[in-house]
Amino acid sequence: MFHHCRYFISLFLVFTLFAAYAQNSTTIVGRIIDENAAPIPYAQVSLHHAPDGRVSKIIVADSIGNFTFPKTSNGNYYVHIKNMTHQDLLTPHFTLSEHINKHDLGKIMLQQNNAYLDE
Repeated sequence: MFHHCRYFISLFLVFTLFAAYAQNSTTIVGRIIDENAAPIPYAQVSLHHAPDGRVSKIIVADSIGNFTFPKTSNGNYYVHIKNMTHQDLLTPHFTLSEHINKHDLGKIMLQQNNAYLDE
């Protein structure tokens, strides 16, 4: 009987550790807009490790400018946004930790790329 209790306690501890590990990720969200607060659809959004600049993930914003990086590990990051008709933008560095479940970058405004418009 005692062996069965130890077995169940060991299983409980293992599953608890797996559950705790699964929660060590953060979702990063944001919305890309222009100077008139209109959404910028389908911009390329890349997540980079700071300070070395390694690319962690690359996604495309949706049709209304929203983007989401799900299940992002703890660490220091910045986001690089590219769009043909607007100037590239780098966000300030930010830190994700186990205490944060969601990091909202809010509305990110891109400036028009006048060189593209002139062509």
